[in-house]
Amino acid sequence: MSVNHPRPRQPSEHDGCCRYPALQSRTLRRKLSSEGWHYQQLIDQVRVIRARRALSDPTQSVTQVALQVGYADHSGFLRAFRKWTGLTPSEFRSKLFD
Repeated sequence: MSVNHPRPRQPSEHDGCCRYPALQSRTLRRKLSSEGWHYQQLIDQVRVIRARRALSDPTQSVTQVALQVGYADHSGFLRAFRKWTGLTPSEFRSKLFD
């Protein structure tokens, strides 16, 4: 299933993503649920992959990475990244480059 969202940095509402593939919001929820997923889980999974990749570039600040993966501020990204990985972005970088 391919889901296109008009604003990939702000994919908080699944209603918006359903306009393009002609898939109703309820149908999307049902299909995801049948596969054992929730929309937010997919968004978080994509964000953590993108964040890890971006953090591997030492020229980017953590704030730049936060903005790239869809967070409006540094603190929200820190909390989310720690929830996903058990590490802060700085700790992740330290382990990556040591």
